[in-house]
Amino acid sequence: MRRLSPSSLLVLLASALPALAMESGNYQGPAAYGGELGVSVEKQKFKIEVTRPGCQGDTEGTLRPAGKDRWRVVPDESYSSLQCVIGIRRKGNGFAITEKDCLDYHGASCSFDGSVTRGKVAKSASADGKDSASGSADDPVWTYGVHPQLGKSAYVETSDGAVGLACAYFGNSAAMAHILSFRATPNLARQGTLDIMFDDGSGGGVPVTHSQGFVEYKSDTCTIHLDSLKKASVLHVLEGRVEGFDNSSGETVMTVSQDGTTFQFSSKNIGELDKLKSKRFPLTGSAKAINQMVAECPAAQRDIEWMCGAE
Repeated sequence: MRRLSPSSLLVLLASALPALAMESGNYQGPAAYGGELGVSVEKQKFKIEVTRPGCQGDTEGTLRPAGKDRWRVVPDESYSSLQCVIGIRRKGNGFAITEKDCLDYHGASCSFDGSVTRGKVAKSASADGKDSASGSADDPVWTYGVHPQLGKSAYVETSDGAVGLACAYFGNSAAMAHILSFRATPNLARQGTLDIMFDDGSGGGVPVTHSQGFVEYKSDTCTIHLDSLKKASVLHVLEGRVEGFDNSSGETVMTVSQDGTTFQFSSKNIGELDKLKSKRFPLTGSAKAINQMVAECPAAQRDIEWMCGAE
């Protein structure tokens, strides 16, 4: 019988041992595209949050091995037909994190990609030093719940009023077009219209009707600005009026009139939106809140599955 040398025995024992688990505790570190990651691990339970000014997202799931010093997490909640997968790899004294198809959990302005090391999870501060994860009077976070005026909706409220998105149809008819309701407090409407503009360049005049305690615009998931509500950073409710759009140059140009002056905006000068008088509604956390609303609205889920609206 062949006897193993001490060095060979050590190699054999090491290969037989399972890979070290990701230790329970709190981790933090920079996100790949700005902002900060916070990770919490308790045995096999994995939670991750990304925060940066204008963007916030989080999810949780079960930590499963995916090779030596590697793990993967599939979120417990699914918001679209795409399967979000978070990969974790041990790297030095910390962990590298990558994601695939997880846009619906945080929006387009931030990502779960990044790296973390063990330590206290800190919340990210916005540019003015205020906490963007918990929100403040100046930079509130979207919520899914019952608003005293808007009713059950995904909404955000500032000192200027509130805007939100609600499920308007809970039935099964594929012919129903009024699936979602874009809602706002009545003080934001001017002559039956909400003139809105997002910092991604989309927007327009939205005709609204009065309901109980709010004004609303009902439509399908394609025409209700669902993509921009989830992925842009700021929604402006203009005090002027959106006059129209011009696509003749190959780029969409929006014309806005305010106080007798005409302004034109395209992707080239969208940063000048702050020159206009408007009521500003941050979209921090909007993707998560809207996804929670859609999860309880079967008609909206079907509409999105049929390629109408943001996935």
